[in-house]
Amino acid sequence: MRSGQGGYKLATHGGRVPIPWVIGTSGWGMFFHQPYGAFDFTGQQGRFQSATPGTALDLFFVGSADPTTIMAEYAGLTGFAEMPPLWSFGYQQSHRTLASREEILAEAKTFREKKMPCDVLIYLGTGFCPSGWNTENGSFVWNSRVFPDPKEMLDELHRQHFHAVMHVVILSDRLRGTVHDPCDVSRFDEESASCYWDTHRKDVAMGVDGWWPDEGDPLGIPSRLVRNRMYWEGPQLDRPNERPYALHRNGYAGMQRYASFLWSGDVYSTWER
Repeated sequence: MRSGQGGYKLATHGGRVPIPWVIGTSGWGMFFHQPYGAFDFTGQQGRFQSATPGTALDLFFVGSADPTTIMAEYAGLTGFAEMPPLWSFGYQQSHRTLASREEILAEAKTFREKKMPCDVLIYLGTGFCPSGWNTENGSFVWNSRVFPDPKEMLDELHRQHFHAVMHVVILSDRLRGTVHDPCDVSRFDEESASCYWDTHRKDVAMGVDGWWPDEGDPLGIPSRLVRNRMYWEGPQLDRPNERPYALHRNGYAGMQRYASFLWSGDVYSTWER
């Protein structure tokens, strides 16, 4: 039940989003709402160990011989899934290194000239790569070396029927002080989320279509869900008739009600099993 990329065999198994929902083959399901804890299935009997011993368990039990009924009850407890935009189900091309304005537009043009299907172009932030869309991790200032005129470039990508998604991180302690941080997102409550979303809105107005929220593994359960919710409700302030899109690093049970896509974490590119 560890969150993030510190779990079992990250290279091949991916990151982890712990969800305390267990289904038994004899026709039952249990959702442990509170408190947080861990499961032990190594013995003849499975055990749930609370992270705060002595705290009363708040759990929901579902009994049914039909697996679809069990899953429907889980959705009733935690929320029914919202659909992301249709274009997000197409091919998405991520970019780690950007050299210039000309290279960005040339790559988009090449996809169309060669008739390779692609709906989304994702641009990584500077910090995890030498030259990304912004000046540094956590910043919403565009890197003028590669996006000197972001509004015009986004308009051109849209004319070629691409959607643009930007990688963004919550400022961690190692970055604080290097980037102007107007909002305290150390806990990521509703107040700080409202402030933090305002830093996105000028880019949404310019034409950014979606976001790739990275980092945030140390966030607690409520903070993870607030972050999921922010990227669902925030875009609808300015585009109420469009489905938002965000590719999340972390979350928790119920994130599906905010149309939160989940990425695998930093898995390896390898043919090994």
